[in-house]
Order: sequence, then structure tokens, then C-alpha cells
Amino acid sequence: MTASTSAQTETPAPNTTPSKPPVNPARPSASRKQGKPTATAAVAPKKHHGPGLRSGTKTAKILRLLARPNGASLAELTKATGWQTHSVRGFLSGAIKRKMRLKLASLKRPDGVRAYHLKSK
Repeated sequence: MTASTSAQTETPAPNTTPSKPPVNPARPSASRKQGKPTATAAVAPKKHHGPGLRSGTKTAKILRLLARPNGASLAELTKATGWQTHSVRGFLSGAIKRKMRLKLASLKRPDGVRAYHLKSK
């Protein structure tokens, strides 16, 4: 036999890396960052407190304007909040319609201006 065939018949050496010690299930786990025990219990979902919970916020101002019988135009909403028009539109679709799940209607006023109004349930 030649040296090349004898190298092929050798068996590889077993893996000699040490394994991790077994985890003790009776010992509570701790967070790596703060060393506090981690909670494994289910957390209750956050409760929705309803629209306009805090008075004086921009959300409360927008909801008050939208609740008027004629609603509020985009210009009125931008003036009340100081936001740009695309930000007001995004707030109406994101926060009012999706997060708060309020029904928002779009209507044309007699002067031709588009206005937004909260639908009553």
C-alpha cells in the first residue's frame, strides 16, 4: 500500500470541545442586561381608554374639530395643529381610522371645500 491509501483509511478524531453544563430548571433565569428575573407569565393587553383622554393635546383638538356638524377642512386642521397637510392626512388615516377605529367621512361643503367629519355610530 502507498501512503495516500493509508491516509484515506484513517478515522477522524472525535470532537474534543467541552460541552456546556446542564441548565438547572429550579433556578430562575435572569436578564443579561440588568440581572433581574425575567417574567414568563402572560401579559394582559393594553386597554384602550377612548379618544381624547387628555385635554389640550393635538389629538383632542382634531377630534373636537371633526365632531362639529360641518366637520373640519384640511386648512382648519393644519392651522389648529401646526402640521403640514400630508401629516394631517396621515394622522387621520393612521391614528383616527386605524388605531382609534373611528369612522371618518369626507364631505364637500357648499363652498366647494372638502371637509372631514366623524360619523356617529
